[in-house]
Amino acid sequence: MSLVSRATRFLAIMHLFSSISFTCVEDFEWWLSMLERTPDLANLVQRVKFDDRDTTRSRRCLGRRSVRRLSESSIAPIIPPLPRVHLVEWNARGEQPPIQMMTAHMSLFPHLQRLQLTNTFFASFARFAALVGACGQLRCLSFKDITAIDVPQSDSESPVEFTPSDPITPDLTALDELRVQGFDTEPGYGEFVARLIQEYPPTQLQTLIFGHVLEDMVEACSLAATETLLKLAAPSLVNLVLAPSFLDPSNDHISAMFGRLPVFAALETLTIWLGPNQLAEAVVNTLQGAPNLTRLNFRIPLYHDYYEEVRDELIGMLFEVFPWHGADSMKTVVTRKFSSCRKIAFQFCAPCDSEVHFRRGARRRLERRLEEELEESGADLDGEYLQMEWLDEDFRPIVYRATNGKPFWAWTTTLQLEEPETEASDCESESSDSMSDSMGLGWDSEEYPYDYDDSLSYF
Repeated sequence: MSLVSRATRFLAIMHLFSSISFTCVEDFEWWLSMLERTPDLANLVQRVKFDDRDTTRSRRCLGRRSVRRLSESSIAPIIPPLPRVHLVEWNARGEQPPIQMMTAHMSLFPHLQRLQLTNTFFASFARFAALVGACGQLRCLSFKDITAIDVPQSDSESPVEFTPSDPITPDLTALDELRVQGFDTEPGYGEFVARLIQEYPPTQLQTLIFGHVLEDMVEACSLAATETLLKLAAPSLVNLVLAPSFLDPSNDHISAMFGRLPVFAALETLTIWLGPNQLAEAVVNTLQGAPNLTRLNFRIPLYHDYYEEVRDELIGMLFEVFPWHGADSMKTVVTRKFSSCRKIAFQFCAPCDSEVHFRRGARRRLERRLEEELEESGADLDGEYLQMEWLDEDFRPIVYRATNGKPFWAWTTTLQLEEPETEASDCESESSDSMSDSMGLGWDSEEYPYDYDDSLSYF
């Protein structure tokens, strides 16, 4: 075999085994047999996903009529450690996961840095804390669509209440990123994520992100838990992203909450949402202070598929947002409150199947409409301060093709429409328009790097 062929084969193997999933007990057995034949494969795995309900794929791959769920697995792992794994995701599909099995299997990942829990139910804080404690010194924690309630032992669905024989105290001293993307709690019960941070305070927490996807208006967690987390993180926080649920006009206590928060001494970037209300302005006005804030992001949600609907949506929202109250311009208000601020960015957020991603001319017209509104309202935002960007529904920046202004992903839509043709205005040279489509950094979905830090959903 030639050197080129060997190199190509090695790269293919690295890609194939960099991410693996366990969806049933038989997956462990299959992987054990693979490692017995080729032990070096253990050093290629970097990301692991446990999915306790998605057995269709495993049943097809293994050729079995039935498979055993992960909850039926032995508590102790049967496979050797995977030393290079840095990200683990567990999706329990809304059920109570086998905590004892989960905590035991975390020993397989001695260098784990990131844990994402998705669609998981916790019946007690002890279970929740035990799992986090078994992960060692994590750098990033992500909770997506979690249900956590303190169920009395007599009411627990589990026949035996979880009592770890040798529980490991969570160590969050290395935690620098916390994502709360849907954390439901019953009224009157403990707010698990806030309690976790209170009892095991991180000393290096720099990034706090609330919220999930664009179309998810459900609160990331209760307002009380949000306030607790913000107070605890205030001294070290560098990047704060608020949830889309803050757009809900019924959240009338948000501005009052921000007035009770301490000064964010280290905060450099703040991201809030523009909606058909004055909440964004209220947050800016009531925030006690952030002397080191250099960038303020305003995210603009665009939910519709067609350009005309998106345009009307934007116009209606801008009508409610601008002008800001008071005699001073938007720039004056922001820079007076945040003296170090040098960039005010407006981030258009649209689903990947939205027509606007495939029409450069449409995006430019939307940008110009915003620019006109800022000028008419006396915002006084010049080129030095103003920046516009386009994000997808997961809030990842997008780069468009220079040739036709379209994204790098393929046109897909549930509306069964043909891909929009390239408009004449789409072919304009980017240098001919100051509001070009490539004002922000972006990603190529065909070459999307797995270690991109703005998203934990690699699977």
